[in-house]
Amino acid sequence: MIWIEQFIKGLPFWGNPFLHAALLTILLFFFLLLLGIAINIVNYILRSIFATFLGGDITFIFANYLTWPGTVHHELSHALFAFLTGAKVHHISVLPHGLSLGHVNFSVRGGPFLQAVQRTLTSIAPILCGVTTEILLWYYVFPHCSVWWHFALLGYLMISIILHMTLSIQDLLILWQGLFPSLLVSYVLILILEFLLPRVIKA
Repeated sequence: MIWIEQFIKGLPFWGNPFLHAALLTILLFFFLLLLGIAINIVNYILRSIFATFLGGDITFIFANYLTWPGTVHHELSHALFAFLTGAKVHHISVLPHGLSLGHVNFSVRGGPFLQAVQRTLTSIAPILCGVTTEILLWYYVFPHCSVWWHFALLGYLMISIILHMTLSIQDLLILWQGLFPSLLVSYVLILILEFLLPRVIKA
């Protein structure tokens, strides 16, 4: 991994903040996309294994109820990004019903550009929020764990969140509808950070 980092930093555009921000934007979106798809595949494999040895009913209970904190995190992530991007959230459900583990009903607002951003960022929100939550739990909660049940509870919470950091087929379809406007917004935000962070650190 070190040689990859050295290779990237040796590229001519690495010192150019505009090109650097563009690279980070593309890598971030594709990382989140691939992560969501990979977790979908892992979920499918795990459910198949559980169903083979334990049966479909127990597998359904495990996937839908025992990892319920992950469902709550998933749906609240959708709702949070819908709200932050200007969409109107109508209803949030975190209770499993039939084949649905939960859902968020929202309506986009504003012009076509803003609506595209709302759709895409809301659809990918569980991945972005999941990664952020996992990092925060690892750095700020894990160091304070001292007894076995602390570690067990934290592990259960982190695994539940990871298993629900998924992108459904509907999420993927919505994501592609507003991909380019969302990439542009992300690029501008990352570019702003490129210029602001060095000044903040120096101050």
